[in-house]
Amino acid sequence: MRNEIRLLKYPGTKITLVKDIQKEFVASGRKRFIDVFGGSGAVSLNIVAEQIIYNDIDPELVSIFKAVKQHPEEFYYELCVMTESESDFSTYGSKPVNWKSKKVREAGLSFYNFATSFGGKGETYSTKEKGAYQYITKVMENYAKIAKKVKEFNIENLDFREIIAKYDDNNSFFYIDPPYPGRNWYNFSFNLEDMNDLKAVLGKIKGIYLMNFNREDTIPSEVFGNPQYTIKYENKNALPGQEYRYYTYYTNLKKR
Repeated sequence: MRNEIRLLKYPGTKITLVKDIQKEFVASGRKRFIDVFGGSGAVSLNIVAEQIIYNDIDPELVSIFKAVKQHPEEFYYELCVMTESESDFSTYGSKPVNWKSKKVREAGLSFYNFATSFGGKGETYSTKEKGAYQYITKVMENYAKIAKKVKEFNIENLDFREIIAKYDDNNSFFYIDPPYPGRNWYNFSFNLEDMNDLKAVLGKIKGIYLMNFNREDTIPSEVFGNPQYTIKYENKNALPGQEYRYYTYYTNLKKR
């Protein structure tokens, strides 16, 4: 997708899928877009909808989006403090600031952790992500666009069962990109029991849903059966033989 905007590095980001997600959303005729497992916000930031609800169960992720929405200037200055010097980049967090709200600094620390460790914190990946400083400066270049978009969000910090129940009606479109089962990339795990609960919830909703998985993951097909369709995407910077990624899609739109 051209001219996309990004805020966070996070495992499994679906920014390359946004074009196809947008098509399904438009085809649904719904006005409200609910990003159930919002994560990095890559989909919410680049989707076009009258109403966007960004949701994630991880309060650290949510704190970043709330800081951008509620304190955009202070959070931008926090990024300035963070990138004041590339040589001192690693010492961010020890630099004092005098915010009226500590939440901005806490959100800044969370942002820094996500940016400097592959998809998350050093607790799950010991190797620091290369190019983090350059990545953050790129975020700063697009910050005005990011802040303008996030200002439009309704931001929620709910379990998927709660967020779907709260917004389920005939005007809602739920985009569902669950965490990869069995991976330790996330602060909140997602297991087979959760997957089965998700299946039960989706079988009863009034709204339209679109759900996708990496085709290599076997658990989704065991729980949800065969997908409605599969799409191939170019895998940039991939090893030979891995130039493409395949994503399976599940939706109740085709039945209506």
